[in-house]
Amino acid sequence: MEPVLQVDSLSKRFGSIVALERVSFALEAGTILGLIGPNGSGKTTLLNTLNGLYRPDSGEIRYLGRPTRNLRPHQLALLGISRTFQNARVFHTLTVSQNMLVPLVHARVHGAEAQERARQLLTFVGLERYQALPASELSGGQQKLLEFARALMTEPRLVLMDEPFGGVHPEIKALLLERIREAQQERQVSFIIVSHEIPDLLSLARTIICMSYGRIIARGSPQEVSEHPDVIAAYLGHAGGQAQTSPSSSVSSSSYFEQAGGHPS
Repeated sequence: MEPVLQVDSLSKRFGSIVALERVSFALEAGTILGLIGPNGSGKTTLLNTLNGLYRPDSGEIRYLGRPTRNLRPHQLALLGISRTFQNARVFHTLTVSQNMLVPLVHARVHGAEAQERARQLLTFVGLERYQALPASELSGGQQKLLEFARALMTEPRLVLMDEPFGGVHPEIKALLLERIREAQQERQVSFIIVSHEIPDLLSLARTIICMSYGRIIARGSPQEVSEHPDVIAAYLGHAGGQAQTSPSSSVSSSSYFEQAGGHPS
């Protein structure tokens, strides 16, 4: 089966800073990929490049077999790639319902059909009672739910999420985790999720990629990545410390990451 996303030798520089260096990976349809790494490792730059906010200096991006490296975010949204951000980007002066309609400006869905899709997705994330309120009246966690629901308005095949769980109330986080799983399993949506909330990410993703200084240094199952020596070195180096012990079976991957390197972002 053709991967939903194929990335080959993707590189991006900002002046003398190498943000991405020959990054390559494939994402199978209907799967969740977790992206971790210390601060400044290139995770958000990778999402921005996949999303069309940045153009890569070299390398290829293929979505469902189609080259996309020169497309802009609104063009990618029409093809089926949506994005959420670390700080939820909602339109505070618009109502919750109006926010939901923004992604459809360039789409062929309008009127009653668009309104009904918005209503169903707001119900999906538990925000239907707030649809007439200005988005500014939602809590930060509720705004992340709104942004997630809005990302599903174009019926995407791929959603890129940057720190969706950070600073979110535990009840809202639990709902968001559940809805991401449902979107993956029932709607066959694929996800690439950057998160410093390691336990939450490990509960979702079967495959983890760890980045450091713009490069992929490990990929595999959560256990494989957590035990990889380059990952351990990256997190300990980020913390400015040295290894006192090696991670063992008695230490979970998530707790080790937190002990060794704090919360990566």
